[in-house]
Amino acid sequence: AGALPWVVEAWLRFGGVAQRLAEASEVQGGMRPVLSVAHHLTSLDGPLLCRPCTGDGVWWAAAAWWPLLALLAALGLLAARRSRTPWGMAGTGDAAPLWLAAVTAGSLMAQYFFLLPYAAPRFLLPGYALLAVPAALGLLRLVDRARRSVPAAAVLAVALAGHLAVQATLAHTHAGVQEQAREDWRRIAAVLHAHGVRAPCAVTGNDSAIPVAHAAGCVRTDPRAPERSDAVVMRRADPPSWARDWPRHPVPDTYKRGWTVSVRP
Repeated sequence: AGALPWVVEAWLRFGGVAQRLAEASEVQGGMRPVLSVAHHLTSLDGPLLCRPCTGDGVWWAAAAWWPLLALLAALGLLAARRSRTPWGMAGTGDAAPLWLAAVTAGSLMAQYFFLLPYAAPRFLLPGYALLAVPAALGLLRLVDRARRSVPAAAVLAVALAGHLAVQATLAHTHAGVQEQAREDWRRIAAVLHAHGVRAPCAVTGNDSAIPVAHAAGCVRTDPRAPERSDAVVMRRADPPSWARDWPRHPVPDTYKRGWTVSVRP
């Protein structure tokens, strides 16, 4: 039932299921049998898009999230099987909803682990959300046991505190990175304004052209339509041939280096 609308749309918009899959594969750089688990381990602490995933190692404190989640989910499934819980259904299917969540999580994550040659932390978020359901029950079972054992309570508290500390560190670090990267857009807009590019205006470029245009109060144009562009914003690249003679201005003090603005004379 869930696949039916997708199949109908595939025939109406793409000419068939095979054609839709082929176009989706092309957008992703070629989906194929590949083992990307190591890439996802690398991207647990960033970057937010690991493409390609080279030159970066695994921060094992962040990677501990995987065995911790798997352990809690397994405990939750075992607890639901042994007892009737509000999470399950009556009769022999007590653990069925939790197993459904776990199996669906596996099916969502498998395509990224075994078909996609790059990684991003956001790809696995739906799987984490589904595994959080049995994991929550597993955590409740551990809390019940910890109430009767001081050492168990101490171990559980340290594990959870460590996990929260790692996640808070990652959130703070990447929030800072994104804030500084987005500040570049305002710096580029300031250079555009300083050289007379103001609304109504049109800009194009090779990197982040849409948010740069928004920050400058302009619209983004296609680089193949030179007659419509008032400026070209490039990063670590020369402007297109039709704008090579335009006055070029570097953007100072940016988080990402190499921004230049070429303004129509």
